[in-house]
Amino acid sequence: MAAPELTLVHRDEVLLVEDNDDIRFLLRFWLDEDERCGQVWEAATCADAVHVASSQEVDAMVVDFMLEGGTIAECLPALRAERPDARIVVYTANMQVAREAGVLALGADLLVEKMTVVVEDVVDLVLADQSA
Repeated sequence: MAAPELTLVHRDEVLLVEDNDDIRFLLRFWLDEDERCGQVWEAATCADAVHVASSQEVDAMVVDFMLEGGTIAECLPALRAERPDARIVVYTANMQVAREAGVLALGADLLVEKMTVVVEDVVDLVLADQSA
């Protein structure tokens, strides 16, 4: 009898960029609970986010727009350059400001509002199958 073939299941490695400890904890909890997610990397600043994206295999990112000392718009081009195929979801409390900053033109795939989308749905958007 032949040994059964093993099928490797790809689990997305996710970069979570959030400077608010409580929100980062909630997002991390839901990412860790999702079977589609493998490693979760964390960053609280643009500089840390770019460093992780350049040094780790990142398949997807969920990033807060407003960070301590600036916005994700400042480093979106660098994140996109480091990970051109990664799915980038910007999670923001202020859609108007994020739109005005041009986050979609700067490299984000999706912009969602914190007040209208629950954390579980954000995780689903980040881990969505992009090949479908």
